[in-house]
Amino acid sequence: MKIFGIFVSLTFLAACSNSNFKGSVAASPPAAAASSGSNDAIPATQNTAPGTVSGSTVDQCSAAVAAGSLKVKQQTLSFPEHKGCDFGNNGNGPGVEGTLSAINTNTLQLDLPPGKICDIAIESDNNSQFKYDDMLVMTLDTNVLFFSTSYMVEGDLANKLDQKDGIYQWDFSKVRGLRPIDFGPRGSAGAAKCIGDSSECILPPSDTLGTVSIKLPVGKIIPISDSLVGKTKTTMSLIATGDDDGPGGGPHGNVNKLDCLQTALDVKITFKYLP
Repeated sequence: MKIFGIFVSLTFLAACSNSNFKGSVAASPPAAAASSGSNDAIPATQNTAPGTVSGSTVDQCSAAVAAGSLKVKQQTLSFPEHKGCDFGNNGNGPGVEGTLSAINTNTLQLDLPPGKICDIAIESDNNSQFKYDDMLVMTLDTNVLFFSTSYMVEGDLANKLDQKDGIYQWDFSKVRGLRPIDFGPRGSAGAAKCIGDSSECILPPSDTLGTVSIKLPVGKIIPISDSLVGKTKTTMSLIATGDDDGPGGGPHGNVNKLDCLQTALDVKITFKYLP
């Protein structure tokens, strides 16, 4: 059976953090990464197995590819630059060193195709440079497409976020104030975490220049595809976190450095869908 999925290709210029948390060399997959088609590496909070929502979606998409009948819809999203954490306001906590104190959410509206989605590609220009600090999350509606580090769902943060059919659902209130193991990878641990096979989810740590390449198989995105059926629009968000750096942060923060940072980014969204 042919595998379909999401391919994300972004180029990041990651920020160096002045907090106690430091990124390492280019991220590598976790040692316990799930095998292709497996979701074992994701701590389950619900019993529903990924892909059981609509078992015919893969077959429908495979048949459409074989027949050459998939339709294509493209849209460009331009995420503007956001800087700084609004500590103590808008659902954010006070600045506390080493914790998920605050977030800055950059949300844009995305037009959806009229049929069931088989594939989504999210790509930036190969020469673009993108910087974020401390950690980064990308969501489609509330569905998490990737975390810049698996530490966002490990340690004190394990089992805090809900899952729906195997897909993490972003809700900052459930992790606010918690202390991650680190803000980026430590050797082979803490690499980026995405839907699907972790071995195909490669992002740089938060202080390293590198290319992001994410391939997400359709077996993991069926719940997302099914949840969008009948909708004409949804939202895509980039969410940057911060602990205490910047104005209004904690006593250990660096006022000359801004957390919750994400620089401007243009991405082309390509949908392939059933007619």
